[in-house]
Amino acid sequence: MRTIQEALNYGDKELSREGIMNHLLEIRILLRDSLEITEEKMITDTKVTISEEQFHKYKRFIMRRKDREPIAYIIKKKEFWKNLFFINQSTLIPRPDSETIIESILKYIPNKHSELNFIDLGMGSGCLIISTLQEYVLSRGLGIDNSPEAIKVAKKNKDLLINKYRLDYALGDFSNFDTSNFDVVICNPPYINDKEKENLERDIINYEPHRALFAAENGTGFYKSIIKNLNNNFRKDQMVFFEIGFDQSKFVCNLLKNNNFTVLGIESDICEKPRCIVAERK
Repeated sequence: MRTIQEALNYGDKELSREGIMNHLLEIRILLRDSLEITEEKMITDTKVTISEEQFHKYKRFIMRRKDREPIAYIIKKKEFWKNLFFINQSTLIPRPDSETIIESILKYIPNKHSELNFIDLGMGSGCLIISTLQEYVLSRGLGIDNSPEAIKVAKKNKDLLINKYRLDYALGDFSNFDTSNFDVVICNPPYINDKEKENLERDIINYEPHRALFAAENGTGFYKSIIKNLNNNFRKDQMVFFEIGFDQSKFVCNLLKNNNFTVLGIESDICEKPRCIVAERK
């Protein structure tokens, strides 16, 4: 039997060699998940010991992290907005930057009791549409993704909703879906220039799904097809919330304006970088 401190010392030694940032925090997360206990219990209960089976599980986690597998994929969960979402390598890891979309929706649609019909184009884990519906308790939603495996992940996360029947999923091309029946469009499309692959960290390029990361035409391909499709499926007063890359605001704003949308605002993320464009169809 081992103590918690002995296990932490082992993880510290292994991950510090690899130069992994925040490794002291990460080894606590990996150990906590291996033991299936809370952080509070790890701190306060000095009698907690670790069986050989638990320690081997923890060692496997440490080895995976040494190979730069993201910690969220190792423990199969990630915090986003007000929830803990199930994830795997079929979907992107939810990031705090994307919470800017939820904040923007709340800012531009302040009445949480509005009865709206939301659609999430390219929903991945479902973190955006589920978080939105938890705020707008009288609204309904539809999540679209072109990956059957991503839809399986999102269906697991659907249980986070008290009334999960307010949310449906559909397999399809999210850049060419009929959006004419929806009041609000949410979209975090792939937007990284596909020529930038060699510049990304190993954690991202080796593990996260490329189909959800990269876009042709210098990262703008999906914006072009989605906005053109929104224009073809006209709905008066429809609002759109797009996540964007830090240098794409001008391009996406011009695309929206050229397709009969009025840009209402550009909202920044926690790093003060443009992250969400809000537009409305008049």
